[in-house]
Amino acid sequence: MPAKTPLGKQVYQDASSFGRIYTLMGAIGATLLGSLFIVGGVYVFRQKDKDTGETQGKITQVNKVSSDKVHQYRVAYTVNKKPYTATVHSSTLYAVNDTVTVYYNPSKPTEAELKRQPYQILGAFTIAIAVLVILGAWLQYYLARRSRLYAAAAGVGGAVGVVRNAMIQ
Repeated sequence: MPAKTPLGKQVYQDASSFGRIYTLMGAIGATLLGSLFIVGGVYVFRQKDKDTGETQGKITQVNKVSSDKVHQYRVAYTVNKKPYTATVHSSTLYAVNDTVTVYYNPSKPTEAELKRQPYQILGAFTIAIAVLVILGAWLQYYLARRSRLYAAAAGVGGAVGVVRNAMIQ
């Protein structure tokens, strides 16, 4: 008759096995989701700044938006001797008749902003965060494979999360 494994040791082994599976599933999920964010980040990073035209304009109307820090402005400007108006938002405070620099889309001069959009920074930030999430998830899996204690802790944490989510719903 084989010797019985003590209950504490069996719970520890089962928790560590669950922890390894749980961290592997987390790493796979983070890789899939992170890959989508990397693709999106590359797309945003490669966007050319469409507002490459630059001209001077005048603020014709000021509207306060929901917060104290963002205002909606109506700005009048001229492109190739043709007048345009656009509604823009800015956190900078302007008054009616203030002269501002207007950045517009040369192929569609009605699209204008008071500030250029930082596509490259946004894309690079998205890629960096996605890579860090993927690396962190695989680091957790690596630690669970190398340390039974870490795997057991991850397993207990994962089991508690599953039970808690099941009880909420």
